Amino acid sequence: MDEPMILAMTSAGGVLLLGLLDLKEMRVANMLPALAFAPMLVAAGPLWPL
Repeated sequence: MDEPMILAMTSAGGVLLLGLLDLKEMRVANMLPALAFAPMLVAAGPLWPL
């Protein structure tokens, strides 16, 4: 895993942690796949031409 993939996973984890603080009603379990999906999006990013 390279640095952008780790940063994507860290940011997804940060959002999950904010959801655990109960500042607003948020279903945290529904966002767990984002921990795996975010790095995959970063890895697939160079495949899409802009």
